[in-house]
Amino acid sequence: MARTVVDTAHIPKGLELAKPYGALDDASVAAIAKPSINGTTIMGAAGGIVSNVHDLLIFYRALLKAGRSQLRTTKGGQRGGRGTDIPALMEVRTMLSAHHIMKTSALGEKSYGLGRARCQLPNEVSDIGSNLSLTEMPLLGASAPPTLAWWH
Repeated sequence: MARTVVDTAHIPKGLELAKPYGALDDASVAAIAKPSINGTTIMGAAGGIVSNVHDLLIFYRALLKAGRSQLRTTKGGQRGGRGTDIPALMEVRTMLSAHHIMKTSALGEKSYGLGRARCQLPNEVSDIGSNLSLTEMPLLGASAPPTLAWWH
């Protein structure tokens, strides 16, 4: 992950970073302003990291691999092993677990925990962060079999 930085004030020239966009009511997209938080501010851990799609795919592939191993249950009812040799990913089970129940009109569970929301699809999604002002949340997975989804 060589293209991920926390000091947004000193981004190396030529570093390609992902740019955030939001969907408008008419289904068009609009660029979202660069966040004012970075690794030098108190909220740096909550959103001061900037990256690109390549590095994000590396991170989330490792996160899901560790989570799959850690959430697996063995025959004796014990949880799976650590799931990774990366120390920062040793407690993915805790990161992906439900810590606070969220309101939903769907039948499946919906919860929040450690910076990520999760729900059983089909369900309403995107109701954390700056999307709270939306009056109607999108329904995701209406025609698919039930599955657990995470977002942040």
